[in-house]
Amino acid sequence: MLILNCLSYLGVILGFVGLTLSIASALYYVSEFIEEHTKLAKAFLTRLVYFIMGTLILLALLDGFPFWLCAFSIFSNYVYKLNFDTFPFFSFRRLRFLLACALIITNHLLWVRFFQTHEFPGRPRGVTYDFLGQRVATYRATFSQVASFMGICVWSVPIGIFVSFTAADNALPTTIAADSSESSSYPDSSNRPQVRASNVLRQMYKKVGAYIERSLAALGLSDQMGANERFV
Repeated sequence: MLILNCLSYLGVILGFVGLTLSIASALYYVSEFIEEHTKLAKAFLTRLVYFIMGTLILLALLDGFPFWLCAFSIFSNYVYKLNFDTFPFFSFRRLRFLLACALIITNHLLWVRFFQTHEFPGRPRGVTYDFLGQRVATYRATFSQVASFMGICVWSVPIGIFVSFTAADNALPTTIAADSSESSSYPDSSNRPQVRASNVLRQMYKKVGAYIERSLAALGLSDQMGANERFV
């Protein structure tokens, strides 16, 4: 079974690499879409914030989720929405942006701790004992439930903001001038630091691509190297 085990490890590694590249390609495609449809992306993220707020209220009322934790998440999404006033430009020095970054981490940790420690009753809310006086069995949330909640209610808006960083490169000044009086008061010279600061995602893509190209060249798998050898 030695060869089969080695093949299984190789398959897991290749699958993980393929999944990582697929996610990176999807994020890059979304960033390109946001560059071309800035207003549509802003409207979608704004409605997504409202949808998450409504979902959290329903979870607190119907499924017995903790009130204060849901209220904290609603406040976090409200702070996220405040940063949309200059969308797609984001200044890393603004207090509301720094507060949003802190809330992203705190919100994630609080919900992870909640799902690790909380057990849901097997009966409807409020019913903890059956007619014989025996305590109703409880269960932990399944992986699909936790992943769906975290992906939609906790991570979706922060990921949307992160992917939108590259939209400031090709967005025209008139794109956000109609949406925010604050952004219209910025002179052209003051917008330039924000554009450079918002280029984090694109620079990361370029660095990763350059690293992969250097690695392939070191292994003799680069297309440019093969082209040069043909012309020699």
